[in-house]
Amino acid sequence: MEAVKASLRPTQIQRLDEVAAGMLKAYRTLVRMEYLEDAWVHEGPHDVDAFLPAWRQQGIPYSIAYLYSILPYVNDYGNKSIDFIFGGRFAGFPHFPQLDMTGYRNPESSDDSREQLRPWMTMLSFSGEKRAALIYDARRHVIGIYEQIEYGTSDPNWTFEHQLATYGSDEDEDEYNCDSGNSDSDVDDNDDDDEYYGEECYWDEMKGRHAAHVLQDIVLWYENLTHLPGGGDEGDGEGSAAFTRSLYIKHGWPRNFDGTAFLVDQAKSYAIKRAERDPKPGILARINRFRRFLQSPPPPPEGEMTMAEGDNAEHFWNARWRRFQEGRSRIDVPILLRESEKAYELPSDLQVRLLKQLRASIRHLEKKLSSGGVVEYDHWPGSEHIRVEYTKKCLDIEKRAYQECKAELGGDAFFAQHDMVEMDLDPDNSPSPELQERSRLHIEAAREWLARVPPEAPQARKTAEAYIKKHEANLSSRRRGPSLKFMSISTANF
Repeated sequence: MEAVKASLRPTQIQRLDEVAAGMLKAYRTLVRMEYLEDAWVHEGPHDVDAFLPAWRQQGIPYSIAYLYSILPYVNDYGNKSIDFIFGGRFAGFPHFPQLDMTGYRNPESSDDSREQLRPWMTMLSFSGEKRAALIYDARRHVIGIYEQIEYGTSDPNWTFEHQLATYGSDEDEDEYNCDSGNSDSDVDDNDDDDEYYGEECYWDEMKGRHAAHVLQDIVLWYENLTHLPGGGDEGDGEGSAAFTRSLYIKHGWPRNFDGTAFLVDQAKSYAIKRAERDPKPGILARINRFRRFLQSPPPPPEGEMTMAEGDNAEHFWNARWRRFQEGRSRIDVPILLRESEKAYELPSDLQVRLLKQLRASIRHLEKKLSSGGVVEYDHWPGSEHIRVEYTKKCLDIEKRAYQECKAELGGDAFFAQHDMVEMDLDPDNSPSPELQERSRLHIEAAREWLARVPPEAPQARKTAEAYIKKHEANLSSRRRGPSLKFMSISTANF
């Protein structure tokens, strides 16, 4: 990369460094907003020397290759879905082995060469479904904000005067007109390049503004909450982003921001939204499904199926297994229907559902940490530690949110008023004695069925064996006896 940098003029390096610094400031602002973790932001420079030969073959100029080497990038290590400004997607750059950078020059994933960026242009973020991307033109040193070229700019601060301005120089135009990844002297006589650059490109007249000004505005939009983190296809949508505005204001953004208090309040608010969902429609839909199943005519007995000459044994026994399962379901469904009908008639307390939501999140995160559910992500060294630390942070926030909600509802007195104990909030997934008895019957029947399956149908045998193991697990579990009040609430959340 030193040779690449040495081939660039100081003014080029200054402008490219300006873009990288502006992107980094935007990312650091999102860290301050508790939207990104500091460990997720990877500041340049990055070692991309191994990618340079492939990039040269793709016609990437040295200036853009240098930019890729210094741009910061965001990697959430699979912890959460995140979006950049205007709901766009973060660009990875050296996140993965970027041998093929054509995607960074094709904003609309088009086969039409006129809709692809010039070699001196690149995307700084990706667009989504009706979401805008940042597109950088190194020759003019401008950034455009676009969903699609035909829609025009999505930059709220762009004016016609900006179209008349350029922040490059004649030297820049000379360089980019002849540079496809090699030094200028290597390609001065390359007629193919001249012919290529003479082709029409829709992005030549991209409506952009001075790159530094656009990036400064992004930081300001975040700071004054004109735009909020998230709101795109990867995250929770526009409703989620708008939902947090009042919480940022409440907790002192941007000058006296209490990030931990913000996250706790956010966790409480999300739990309230989930708890407010009426569980009755879901239970009713379950009841209707069970009733339709029982009203449908039963299939012919599985034992009456015969295998014709030339039939595939595996296909035949898989079909018999499906018929067998349907027959067994007619034993379980009447019992499940009665349980669902009972749950539908019982009351469901909103405040208890709120505490259950938070308690369930706590148990999920605890299980994730204790059962090895946090693993290395995409073979990135150190990623397991980053994922574990983020999970621990989320667990601490959920515990704080739960304790605050519990205190607001009256503490231990709340449970006494509802004829329950705190343990009743935890989901009881262990099987009832009735289910254990049904599992014994299922195991017996499945073993008898398995004894008839020939070796020529190994997949059917494997499926039946898994079915038996699932029911054997029910026999080894012990059920905690919850209070009647708790049972009414837990079943109402099916």
